[in-house]
Amino acid sequence: MYEQHSILRKLKVSASSAMLAQYSFPLVEGEMELNPLLGKKLSLRFMNKIACVHCGKDIKKSFAQGYCYTCFRRVPEADLCLVRPETCHFHKGTCRDPEWGQKHCFISHTVYLANSSGLKVGITRTQHEQTRWLDQGASQALPIARVNKRLQAGILESELRKYVSDKTNWRLLLKQDTQPLDLKQKREELLSYLPDDLVYDGLHDEELRTFRYPILEYPKKITTFDFLKTPLVEGTLLGIKGQYLLFDEGVLNIRKFAGYSVGFAWSS
Repeated sequence: MYEQHSILRKLKVSASSAMLAQYSFPLVEGEMELNPLLGKKLSLRFMNKIACVHCGKDIKKSFAQGYCYTCFRRVPEADLCLVRPETCHFHKGTCRDPEWGQKHCFISHTVYLANSSGLKVGITRTQHEQTRWLDQGASQALPIARVNKRLQAGILESELRKYVSDKTNWRLLLKQDTQPLDLKQKREELLSYLPDDLVYDGLHDEELRTFRYPILEYPKKITTFDFLKTPLVEGTLLGIKGQYLLFDEGVLNIRKFAGYSVGFAWSS
C-alpha cells in the first residue's frame, strides 16, 4: 500500500479527447490521478481534524461544504445567492464583498440543460461550463441561453424551474447510465415558455455535449459513507462520477467533506 496525506477539496476533473472524465485526487503535495486506480483497493482514513476551507481555522463541524460558522455567515462564497442566484442583493448594497461580487457575478453566465439523473436546468459561469457539467455527472449538456449577470441567469432559471427540475437525483445518478434525451427539442420548447420581457441571448445553434465516466460497474446498493460515523472508508474503487467515489461497499461524496484531513492509501 502507498499512503499520502490529503486535506480534502473537490476532485479535479477534465475531459479527454474522447470526452471521458479524467479525475485527480488532491494531496497535500500535488495530486493523484484516480482513473488508473479503478479496480484497486483504496483506503481513506479520517484523521479527526477539520479545517475551514476559507480561513484555515480548526473546527469540529463544517457548514456549506467546508466553512466554519463565522465564514459561513460572512464570506460571499457561502451566501444564499450562490445557490439561489435570483436572490442576488448586490443592487441593494448588501453584498458581503462587493469587489468579489463584481468579479464573479457581473460576467457571462450560461443557462443550460443537462441530463444527469434525468433532465435538469442549471446555470454556470460561461468559462466553467464543462467543469460544471462534469462535477454534476452529466452525460449530456446543452447551453440554451447566455446573459451578462448572474442575477439574470438566476431569473431565467427560476422561470424554467416551473417546467423542469434544477435538482439531480444523486441515488439514480449512481445506479445506472442515463438514457439519452433530445435536449435540442427541449431547448426550443422551454425557451418558448419564457416571458417576452426577460433579457437574454437564446442559443439555438449550440451543439450537444456528451460525456462518459470511468465506471467498471455501478454499486449494487447505494450506501453513503460519512467520515463522522465511519472514520475508515475502504474498498475496491469501481468508478467515479460527479464528485462521488463508487466503491464495492458504498459511495463517498468527496465535496461534502471539504477541509477534512485524511490519509489516502492505495494498492499497487
